[in-house]
Amino acid sequence: MWRAWEQAMVESDTRVLTQLMAPGQVLEGTLNNCAFPDGRCANETHPRQIRSLTTVVPVQRTYPIYFLAEIQTTELVENSQNLDTWQPWLEIQILTKASPASSWMLSFDSGYNAANGGTPNLIPFDQGGPSAPDEPNAAVGIYNTFTAHPAPPNPATQYLSLLAAYWQSYVDTGHAPAPSAFISDGDTSGFGEQMAQSPQGYSYAGHREDKSFGTEPSYPSWGFTASGGYPVVCGSVVDTATDFATGTNYLNQNADETNYGIPLRAGEYSQIVSETAHDTCVYPAQGGLDAAGNSTYTYAVTGTLLHQPPPQVGSSTLSDLENAYAVLASQILQYQKNLKTCQQDGGSSCLNVVNSQISGEFGLFANRLMSYKFSSREQPAVDSLYATSVKLGRLFQDAQTKPNNLGKDSSQINVQAARFIQESETLIRQLSGVSGKNA
Repeated sequence: MWRAWEQAMVESDTRVLTQLMAPGQVLEGTLNNCAFPDGRCANETHPRQIRSLTTVVPVQRTYPIYFLAEIQTTELVENSQNLDTWQPWLEIQILTKASPASSWMLSFDSGYNAANGGTPNLIPFDQGGPSAPDEPNAAVGIYNTFTAHPAPPNPATQYLSLLAAYWQSYVDTGHAPAPSAFISDGDTSGFGEQMAQSPQGYSYAGHREDKSFGTEPSYPSWGFTASGGYPVVCGSVVDTATDFATGTNYLNQNADETNYGIPLRAGEYSQIVSETAHDTCVYPAQGGLDAAGNSTYTYAVTGTLLHQPPPQVGSSTLSDLENAYAVLASQILQYQKNLKTCQQDGGSSCLNVVNSQISGEFGLFANRLMSYKFSSREQPAVDSLYATSVKLGRLFQDAQTKPNNLGKDSSQINVQAARFIQESETLIRQLSGVSGKNA
């Protein structure tokens, strides 16, 4: 998985990335980065090597299942003399498997370095005891042990929301909350101090920005155990940045969509909202909680449009649609596999393996599609793709809420999914100016 993922990142092969990464914020944010004008998914020009690998595997008896990998590798960074250098880096990845028939997918990706270019320390996971209290004779040192102690005074279910509130305090007040649940460290107070430099309501060039850190209950998180039997929780803190135009000013999204990110088309806006996932792991340390890793993925950008410049269908619009289509096409294939598994066991596992966000994502895709200006030549293909997207969103929603109709819904989804893929690729060919024979 590491070799395939690194190769795809270096080669900016977004099709392979959609096959390796689970649908969600990490995939969408990664594809958005790949779509920037330089066309690169990673700074590196060749795959990074694994210097050491530690896997952390909790005991699990039902799907979905997961494991964590701590990978000592390197990263390419630019120093103060604008020269690229390689420094030690610890990558933290979580791979998930939704069902017996599903492939392993990368669902979480973060990491961190150490001060002064040193080698980062591993998170102190507990690998040395029985796998669970009811299995005293289980193998020792193979599985991540059963969590034995809650970390007082806060339960593990609050770790990510506590970190969100901790960072929010820096935005609102310029300092950590008192008392603070977290120790001072690079990914706790270090990041907080960066946020304090642009406090709540920060104004610049006739614009104002508000920031809100929080957690989204529908986004996944994963639990492990640290040394001493204390819990470790890995997941996302969501940073919602809202930019407002003040007075007669406006917010300009430039033609190549680099001002505010690829998901937002070019134009002049009165308000722009960006949602960024901060992938991190929170665990107890001496003196309080600590956070390890803070990799960011801007997965959604929306805005209130005032004026739209003449459409540039051959560049930014095409790039947007290709990225959105790549995400949804990958989700369709995974969803069809999940539905088949649900049918085989009578639907009992369906709610565990379907992606609860997919119906909403098809709705967003349909709305985005209709927000562009297409030529009269392309409009019939656009209208047909819009109708198919809406149908798929409704069918996916029905499959989640009405498991008794699973067989009927699955059959309809297969038909509409094939139509969506065909119509999307037809429209992309038209926008690219490529004929069907040469596509």
